[in-house]
Amino acid sequence: MENLDINVAIDIAMRVGADSFINLGGMLGTSKFYNTLASDPAVLRTISLQYLFNNPHLITNESPFHPFFSRCVQAGNPTACYLESLKLATREGRAEYALQMLLSQPDPLPHANFTIALLQVCLGFYDDALRSCSTFLCSAGSFEAADSIGSTVFSQIMQIGPLKIRSHSNTWKWVDIPLCLGCNLSNRCSNCFLYWFSVMYLLLC
Repeated sequence: MENLDINVAIDIAMRVGADSFINLGGMLGTSKFYNTLASDPAVLRTISLQYLFNNPHLITNESPFHPFFSRCVQAGNPTACYLESLKLATREGRAEYALQMLLSQPDPLPHANFTIALLQVCLGFYDDALRSCSTFLCSAGSFEAADSIGSTVFSQIMQIGPLKIRSHSNTWKWVDIPLCLGCNLSNRCSNCFLYWFSVMYLLLC
């Protein structure tokens, strides 16, 4: 493979990592050439990070995966950028930077679109948050799917380990508090969807 054209070799590495970055593990330890190939930004940008998506506690600074994860963030991997934004907002109190990172993504994950609306309302961008939430709810296909995505985001926040910085108590606002009958923190409808999730965020972060 070392005799292949570099672009062909990179394409092969991208295909190897398409199902999981773990598949590149053998390449990383084989030779300098393979290590360089597996660490190419084009490869890191497109490889699947589903394992880290399902186990986001592995992206923290203390994790042995963190150096590799950081390279994926720098390469612009959508999953890496999404998870990094959660870490920045919930563990480091850098929600503004996290929001900008998400907004700069050309093809964000559905979970990132939800997080954009969540951070916007917590940072005081109420009108932007409502527009983002409306777009997210429409793109999710159904309220049940949207609610599942929101629940997944909060499960990931819990795994990452929020530090309860309480940095949004002065910026969060909700103009018209929803008065839905029977709705609460764990039982939401499309009308109060973002409201209750943002309240949950305030309690956790």
